[in-house]
Amino acid sequence: MGWNLEVACIRHTKGSALSQIVPDVFTSTGDMVGFEDATSASRGSDLSAAIVGKWAVLIDVACRLSGAIPWLEQASDAGDLFLVCVAVDPVALHYREGKPVAEHRGVGECNSALGRAESKPGDWIDGEQLACDLIKTWTGLNFPNKLWKARFELFSAD
Repeated sequence: MGWNLEVACIRHTKGSALSQIVPDVFTSTGDMVGFEDATSASRGSDLSAAIVGKWAVLIDVACRLSGAIPWLEQASDAGDLFLVCVAVDPVALHYREGKPVAEHRGVGECNSALGRAESKPGDWIDGEQLACDLIKTWTGLNFPNKLWKARFELFSAD
């Protein structure tokens, strides 16, 4: 997984299609890719999405989802939405039933969301591992066993 990307996990409603969950400014290309390609910066303006168990997982290498408040509210309308931004200054959001529940900004707050002690100056924190830990804690999805094996549908910006 690369730096500066967002992963949103939305509790999947049985029978709903990815096209109903993906923001409406994106259209399916019909192409499918694995996790490594879905998280590649070469995706450019494409969005990648997959159904993994009870979750719809969206990957945006352009980091547009966390700022799309109306979409966050709508996508979480029927349940939970968890979003992590993998970056030097990470962000973790939780929406439930259309409303924000929690927002964590920075390594310290994201570690606190996991019940971890605050890091000390000079500690190296791997943002990718932090994101993986948050997603696993919140959704039960883990990267090696669930997300790495998923096939992601590509959606292009209209």
